[in-house]
Amino acid sequence: MGDRTVEPGPGLWEYALAAADELVLWHLGTAAARQDRAEEVQEHHGPVVVLLAAALHDRALAADLAGTGLDRVELPAAYQVLESHAVSAVEAAPAAAGLGGEQREHLLAARETPAFDVIRTAALRVLAGHLADGGPLLADRAGALAAEGRARRLRQLEHRGPAGAV
Repeated sequence: MGDRTVEPGPGLWEYALAAADELVLWHLGTAAARQDRAEEVQEHHGPVVVLLAAALHDRALAADLAGTGLDRVELPAAYQVLESHAVSAVEAAPAAAGLGGEQREHLLAARETPAFDVIRTAALRVLAGHLADGGPLLADRAGALAAEGRARRLRQLEHRGPAGAV
C-alpha cells in the first residue's frame, strides 16, 4: 500500500462562492420577469459574486457552519453584513487566485469609493430579490435556483440550434 494523499473536498469558501454565483445567475435570469434592473449586477458579475460569497461566508462562520451546512445561512443576516460591514467581510474572505482572489483584491482597492458602493448596491439588490421571492434560508432558495439553472441550460440549447445545423 502506497502513500495516498486525499485531496480535500471543497471548503466553506468554495461553497459560498458557488452559492453566491447561483444567487446572481438566478437574479440575472429572472430580472425581466420581476421587472428588476440587472445592469449593475451584469456589469460587475464577478465582484458581486465575491462580495455575496464574503457575506455568506461571514454568516456561516458566525453560525459555526461548515461545507454544505452553508445552506443554513440566513439571507437577512447576509444582507445585514453587506449593509454594515461589507469591507471587513471581504477582508476576512479566504479568496485565493482563481477562487475570487482577483475580485477580492479589486473590491479591497475600491473600498470607500463610489465604485465599491455600486457593487455593494448590486449585491444588496440580488439578496433583496431572493428575500422577496422565498424563505429566509439559503436552503429555501434551492428550488428556485435549480429551476433557473434548468431554464438557463434550455436557453443555451435554443441558441445553439439543432445538432449539426449550419
